[in-house]
Amino acid sequence: MSEKTSMITNTTSSLPQSYVCKSCGGEIRGMPRTTIECPHCSNLNFLYKNGEARYVKKYIPNKFTLKERTINLLLSLVIIVYGTVGLTENDIYIPGKRGRGIHFYGFTAFLVYVAMMVVSISMLSVIVDHYDERDNERKYKSIKSAATALAVSLFILAVFLKILEESVRG
Repeated sequence: MSEKTSMITNTTSSLPQSYVCKSCGGEIRGMPRTTIECPHCSNLNFLYKNGEARYVKKYIPNKFTLKERTINLLLSLVIIVYGTVGLTENDIYIPGKRGRGIHFYGFTAFLVYVAMMVVSISMLSVIVDHYDERDNERKYKSIKSAATALAVSLFILAVFLKILEESVRG
């Protein structure tokens, strides 16, 4: 038996009515259910399935500090406002690290704007994840990964179209 499945031993042979927690030695009483929680080890859950009890780590939801949530909220608001103003003016300027930046007009500005909105959604999903107590961190992680990939792809496409547009113009 592996270490994870041997965390609990059944103290009765026919019908499991009580278990001894091998982690703390405390007795766990009760009828077999989907989840049997050790009253002595608040950080452990025990899953009863197919006649045997197995150790399962207790789910702990993601928690982000107030500073992280505030930074994500403020940056996403700045990105949304900057992108919206830039799109209404038909000029989204992305500053360069060294030298001049890039001005996006027309369709390329729209692509950059969509990329900015997707980045904002990704940043806001961290805030929503903090308040969501359900066991669905994978969904938020996949949303963040997909949003990041989409935003980067849209921005690269906008830069490529901008370079293509400038080379055609002359």
